[in-house]
Amino acid sequence: YNKLASAYADEMGLKEKLKQSGIQSLSIPDQTKYQKILGLYQAALVIKPDYADSLVRLARIYKAAGELAKSEHYYLKTIKADSDHFEAYLDLGEIYWNRGDRASAEIQFQKAIAINPENQNVVRRVQKIVGKKGD
Repeated sequence: YNKLASAYADEMGLKEKLKQSGIQSLSIPDQTKYQKILGLYQAALVIKPDYADSLVRLARIYKAAGELAKSEHYYLKTIKADSDHFEAYLDLGEIYWNRGDRASAEIQFQKAIAINPENQNVVRRVQKIVGKKGD
């Protein structure tokens, strides 16, 4: 289910479409595909509720769609399933940062850096964001 959902999402460029226009402006066929993709990821989670790949993919889709509460929920579940999931910490930090919860964002960013300290692009990006806290 996970691979099929991912293939459908990639084929239709789902994340990009959601980021550009949100759910409401998806065409009817795309809205149907969107619901099918969500259903397939959910089906994968029925089989294996702690499957981090499905959890994080749902979180990313919801984030792209602007459904940040659902996205946060699935990022937290991803982290519970895989405490070393670098991207989940980073993306969760971004949600908190954009929400204005700087302290929680910094905690998530630092966890992401601790897991993947060799990724200097992310380290610099996080340092830049955290450095702006006095602005």
